[in-house]
Amino acid sequence: MMEITWIAYDQNATDPYLSDFVRVADRYSSGFASFRYRLLIPARALGKIGYRINLLTLAPDDALDAVAPRVKGKVVVLSKVISPNPEVFKKWAQLTLALVRVVRMSGGRVIADINDDHFARPGYGEYFRVLVNEVDVNVASTPGMAAIIQRHTSRPVYISGDAFE
Repeated sequence: MMEITWIAYDQNATDPYLSDFVRVADRYSSGFASFRYRLLIPARALGKIGYRINLLTLAPDDALDAVAPRVKGKVVVLSKVISPNPEVFKKWAQLTLALVRVVRMSGGRVIADINDDHFARPGYGEYFRVLVNEVDVNVASTPGMAAIIQRHTSRPVYISGDAFE
């Protein structure tokens, strides 16, 4: 059975008014539509066909040596990382890029799911320009987003539209 670790970012660690992942009955849910459409629904679908899915949420102050051992399997999917707080975003960006390198050096594969254009955004764009070149595969939410990503990398870019609830 193939294991996949899906990385998410703990918004509760940065904004107590935002709803993060919560367990509802036998499944996770989130107040963030993009987490439901881009992470939870696809992860559930993969689980139904036999993949083992591990959800790993990162807080801004997590250390690489504490996070890396929690990655299970040989495939990591990076969900949307964004924070209105530039310092929090910077911490997540540094941790994520370091984790990508550790996973790839150990023979794992990394997929970045990108559904918003932050490539030119001051304080954020550099991370996205580096990320799309460090991962094995990029996934875009639309053909337009795929074209934007492709301008920044020679790595493969695939399109996966949003799931429906």
